[in-house]
Amino acid sequence: MILSILQKQKNASPLSFGDLELSDRMWHEQLWIALLVLFPLSLLIGQLSLRLASHSPFSFIRPDIYNMIVRLLVADLIMEGLQQSFTCIPFEEEEEMMELLWQSVGGIGCPLYARTLTVPATAQLYGLRILVMSIGLFLGEGWMAVAITGSIATGKSTVGKLLVDDDEEEDGDTNEDEASNSATASTKRRSIPVIDGGTVIIVDTDKIGHDILLQGTAGNVYSKLVSTFGADNILSDDMDDNDNKGKIPDIDDLDPPIDRTKLGAIIFENHPARRKLNAITHPRIMTKLVQQLTWGLFCTGTDICVADVPLLFEAGFFLRCLFCLTICVTCTPAQQLERLQARNPTLTQQECQARIDSQMDLDKKAALADLVVDNSGENGIDDENLKEQVEALREQLMMRLYGVGLTLFQIVAIMGVSLPVALYLKLYQDAKQQNGGEF
Repeated sequence: MILSILQKQKNASPLSFGDLELSDRMWHEQLWIALLVLFPLSLLIGQLSLRLASHSPFSFIRPDIYNMIVRLLVADLIMEGLQQSFTCIPFEEEEEMMELLWQSVGGIGCPLYARTLTVPATAQLYGLRILVMSIGLFLGEGWMAVAITGSIATGKSTVGKLLVDDDEEEDGDTNEDEASNSATASTKRRSIPVIDGGTVIIVDTDKIGHDILLQGTAGNVYSKLVSTFGADNILSDDMDDNDNKGKIPDIDDLDPPIDRTKLGAIIFENHPARRKLNAITHPRIMTKLVQQLTWGLFCTGTDICVADVPLLFEAGFFLRCLFCLTICVTCTPAQQLERLQARNPTLTQQECQARIDSQMDLDKKAALADLVVDNSGENGIDDENLKEQVEALREQLMMRLYGVGLTLFQIVAIMGVSLPVALYLKLYQDAKQQNGGEF
């Protein structure tokens, strides 16, 4: 691509640039075009290239190699578009009309007036575009959120805990306040290469859903649920069960908390009621989920941000679009029922089965997911087979998301700097030859 630009310059005079500088109007015009067109476009390119690179259709190619090939190809296409900045240099040969129109569409390529720009003005135009596009690519491909899903009581939280850190401290001292956070991260970094390591942060949507039911918390839906389903139907009979105690001042002034068991009994037996509940809670959950994913992806310094989303495939297309990779945790139906009963001893077997049946079939979820973890072992978090699967999962995630460790943003930044340097050297050599070896 760089050679093709230099070939176009072969017969051009390096001193034949125009004398037009970028006026304030021209500069503002190009700035707004870059911000309103090029930046969103680069965000989209960064995200789509990540998703394409993380889903290899070829089993005979390692995921990290495939990832690198895709990113190199996308970077080359990006630079093919950015090279239009250099076609602002006037050539002696006449340009084809279609090429001239292509360069002038929306001012993204080479605006018509720019054919008389000076060398510094041309450099400013190119520098603006490469800067804006690099920022967009960095943010676009930086959204590498991963979702872990599965049916109720399949062991999603167990897999999440193993992902966060497989080398748990033996003393078991865990701060209870930190454990209650909806996002927890590994506190130590590995010194091994990125392809073999990978620290993980977990965002728990169940915890988010629990928090929005509490009075006094930001974005809570307590009042809406009470007015929709009735206080007698969903509120707890015992104020001692209030989950707000110790967290919110003046708890005695608050009404009884929502009893999740009562609410669950209503929605699992009544589909219209479930739709009403989802209409109230899902927008708040989505808002908080996006906020915590953004914080986890860009502010924590961890390698992988995983969200525990039990109803990922049931919730609809938009929620799925938030994640570039999905993981499904499976187990046998008998184990699922047994675990649910052990976790909720107050529920009958029929009630537990009703909760399982209310969700999408587990086999369908596994077919839709990109990666599957079989949690059929009997030892839970101490199961050696499960630990081996989780470590293999971590390696797969790192290879699919990071490839060999070179991002599209880095590739474009490197090529973006090398392109003007190569062109400058070519122009300098031509000028030197025209001046008899002196310049």
